Amino acid sequence: MENQTAYQTAVHQLLLAHFDAQELQTLCFKLGVVFDDLPGTGRVDKAREMVLYLQRRGRLVELEAAIRLQRPFLIQPQQPLPPDLSAEIVELLAPLAVFSLPAGRRAALAPIFNDWPAYVLLDYNGGPRKFCEYLVYILPGEQTKQLLHTLLDDIATEGQVTRLCAAIDAVLQLHAVQTSDPFYAYHDEIAARLASPAYQIDRRFVQLTLLIDQGPDVQGLRFTTDKQHGRFDSLQTLLAAVNDRALVLLGGPGSGKTTLLRRLQLERAWAELKAPGGQTTFFLPLNAFRGLEPGTPAPEPFDWLASEWRLRHPGLPPFETLYKNGRFLLLLDGLNEMPHGDKTEYRAQIGRWQRFLRRTHHYGSTVIFSCRSLDYSAPLGSEAVPVRQVQVEPLSPQQIHAFLTAYLGDAGAAVWAALQAEAQLDLYANPFYLRLLTEEVGETGRRPSGRAALLTAFVRRALRREIERGHALFEPDNLLSEGDCLQVIQHAWATPYALPEEGVLLPHLAQLAYQMQDDRAAGDAGQVRVLEPTAHNLLNHSQARDILAAALQLHLLDKDIATREVTFYHQLVQEYFAARVLAQTQQPGRVWVPWHVDAVTPSLAETIAALEVSEPLPALPTTGWEETTLLAAALAVDQDDFVDGLYATNLVLAARCAAAPEVGIAPQLVAELQQALLARIGSPAADLRGRIAAAEALAELGDPRFERRTGPHGAYLLPPLAAIPAGKYTIGDDDSQYADEKPAHQVQIATFEIGVFPVTNAEYALFIEAGGYDEERWWQTEAAKAWLQGQTGSEGQKTQVRDVVALLQNWSEDDIRAQPNFTPEQIDAYLWLKRAASEQVERLLEEWFPSGQTYHQPEFWDDSRFKHPAQPVVGISWFEACAYCAWLSAQSGRLFRLPTEVEWEAAARGFEGRQYAYGPRFDDAHCNTFETHIRRTTPVGVFPGGYTPEGIADLSGNVWEWTSTLWGESFQRPTFAYPYAAEDGREEPENATASRALRGGSWSLTVNFVRASSRDYYQPNYRGDYFGFRLVCARGCPSH
Repeated sequence: MENQTAYQTAVHQLLLAHFDAQELQTLCFKLGVVFDDLPGTGRVDKAREMVLYLQRRGRLVELEAAIRLQRPFLIQPQQPLPPDLSAEIVELLAPLAVFSLPAGRRAALAPIFNDWPAYVLLDYNGGPRKFCEYLVYILPGEQTKQLLHTLLDDIATEGQVTRLCAAIDAVLQLHAVQTSDPFYAYHDEIAARLASPAYQIDRRFVQLTLLIDQGPDVQGLRFTTDKQHGRFDSLQTLLAAVNDRALVLLGGPGSGKTTLLRRLQLERAWAELKAPGGQTTFFLPLNAFRGLEPGTPAPEPFDWLASEWRLRHPGLPPFETLYKNGRFLLLLDGLNEMPHGDKTEYRAQIGRWQRFLRRTHHYGSTVIFSCRSLDYSAPLGSEAVPVRQVQVEPLSPQQIHAFLTAYLGDAGAAVWAALQAEAQLDLYANPFYLRLLTEEVGETGRRPSGRAALLTAFVRRALRREIERGHALFEPDNLLSEGDCLQVIQHAWATPYALPEEGVLLPHLAQLAYQMQDDRAAGDAGQVRVLEPTAHNLLNHSQARDILAAALQLHLLDKDIATREVTFYHQLVQEYFAARVLAQTQQPGRVWVPWHVDAVTPSLAETIAALEVSEPLPALPTTGWEETTLLAAALAVDQDDFVDGLYATNLVLAARCAAAPEVGIAPQLVAELQQALLARIGSPAADLRGRIAAAEALAELGDPRFERRTGPHGAYLLPPLAAIPAGKYTIGDDDSQYADEKPAHQVQIATFEIGVFPVTNAEYALFIEAGGYDEERWWQTEAAKAWLQGQTGSEGQKTQVRDVVALLQNWSEDDIRAQPNFTPEQIDAYLWLKRAASEQVERLLEEWFPSGQTYHQPEFWDDSRFKHPAQPVVGISWFEACAYCAWLSAQSGRLFRLPTEVEWEAAARGFEGRQYAYGPRFDDAHCNTFETHIRRTTPVGVFPGGYTPEGIADLSGNVWEWTSTLWGESFQRPTFAYPYAAEDGREEPENATASRALRGGSWSLTVNFVRASSRDYYQPNYRGDYFGFRLVCARGCPSH
């Protein structure tokens, strides 16, 4: 208590000695203290009351930090002393640090310290070495020497004292040079503030992927992976590898975007403290980019940035000067959270930042935005200033396992096994939730199940920490009741989601989150910021200030000191507290969205017409309350009633709630939801985007079209099959422009059954979980075993590139430049390949596709565009497809295999010889092709008009499907030409070098390639993002 009183007194003296009344008001403003509300009238009274106000709330350390920033010469964390000086100084001055000086000597030192109140603020807890570093750097030079003479009297010789004083002078002179940089205190404050566990990043669990923008008119995906650079483990290493000065960091909520930006800010601050002169970081949240008054437009970005810099750092050079000299690294967080009314206004906001980049790019400053992936529908880049995309990849299962092992030790194995058994790996691919899980298990030994339970445990831990510290705000019968405190300390909870709610703290925080979200524009799902006075009004309680202070102390809220804006610590925390209110006051009308073709505006056709060529079809608009509703379903007392209430207004969301691991509803309600989803998926009256959403929800809930069974090697899904009758089928097309489809001829085909859908991710995941890549028995040929062992795994990709190089030799350079669908980057790449010597090409191929590489999952298994359980599996080689067939045959007791090329065509064309699987004419409403504009695979079966009369889906478009049939060795023409003859060797399974035929076209190709007679071919070890497969069950299989 004596030390605490001395500390308060010293802070008060510092305020009086170095801050006038106006500066005191500025300090109050930065700390969120209303200067006029403090008791007293004069500067002395106001300073004293300010210290007392902050002390009662446990916030004196914030005042000290503010003083440090404004007056860095008073209290400044210092650099280490040189080792040779440090050891001697520590030995001599250590008694002072531990208050073990004789009384007489203490009295002799009193005059020095009476004139120097900052002495009381020295860190005694950091040990003698840290104490001495503070002492040498902070105490004025002459007083340091006087102190040494007094301390060392009768202990050291005069020469020793003189030598030490000279060494200290040298240290202080060097320090003066370092601290003369006006940015020293700025970077020092950043380093001190961000060096907390919240911004520590283990680079083993960071994967950043650079994307290449191929332009809005490219015939395919606009943004593709930059294979030249691979993946990065931090933004710092990424920036060192590229020359781009404008980037956008993309990822889902909780993926770590803000943490990555803050970590970059911290690393740059460290670098500047060591070697000043580089770019200075300036971090700003974009949810503050708005007009000064409600309803008024936001200022121009350059003006806004300059104003924010001036407000926060008035003592530093102007923003305009620094930016125009290339001195800034701007970190602009939350592009999707910019306040806006509708999509049109949002695009207008994006347009303003595009103009800012165009007008200021030449100055040389760097700008990094962050944005939620799903909301990056209006790219920032332009032809004048490309903006590189950087994707924050979700954690892979291997990374999750490694993370649990690293942070939980032996306990990690049990947690890993439980997560696999409960199929919750997707949740923990999110770093935010994985960190919450490890913290809870590490501290309590308990493992919460699901998002709501994790967030509840997070709040409970924070409460317990502050109660045990004895913080005044958390004493019984203040903001928490006595019963609340007992619940927290004794961990006595009635349900997994219960919180102490007798006191005013948590119920009012929940109301604050709910009302902050309620004030957002319709469809806005971002994090919300409000001014502190607005937060007081929303809380509507006499203890509003203390509630906010407690929430800040718990790290549930965060506050921008410069603007006095309050926001929840994380968007997921905001949604969690809002969900606690929603769970008690069910409001299904909040999440109503149109899905019928007659109700959706703009229509599907109008939406597609407005898209750039490469721009993917966006999902249907949302309300912004979907994630909050998902959490509320888990928190609801009657989960059946909550889900049933959503049924009529938002079927898809009701199903997603029902599928959540924390929600358990009656089997009858689950069955009703499944049938309703199937009806929507099969209805042409439902907008395509509504059918896709319904199919994804059905896969999460459980698709009854696939029968889940257990075989000798674990669980498997038995797919629906359609019977194809025996008979003569027309194969090939004499009217085709492609010679390999001629001549048309009749082939006698025995009866067989074929999969209604291509094999899905949900099906293939069970093969992986059963150890399919570890069991050689499924890899039944020598060629397949060689692929599995890495002997030929990369040869397919290499051979395809070699074939392209061979083709390019037949083209002139002018032919390459004239290709309408090539981007400038592609043209340059193809010209390089054409000109390069074969040795250069081979070196490049080895770098891209290293020899000896082995695989344990499909190529694009972790790619968010292709990983939904409802989508067909892609990135599959021919060998992997065959291995799956062998495994499923052993599991089910049926003989599954790939179709022959003619079986596939017979299923697609029928006896009548259809041009397309569904009829005589192409219709982009019936299949997923380039014309449909989806730019990725769709869930299987979402085109009701695309089924064959026999009931088979997706034979036109979506994915190319491997067949068992050989094409041959030639890139130009098939070795095995038509007419088809099974006995001529084209069905030889052991051939490892010839290409295999694929059928059906894909999402990335146009109308001509989805004809039922169209053929393609690739090396059997090639693994494209449009390659999948479909099963055939030969004659004699039991009917399904």
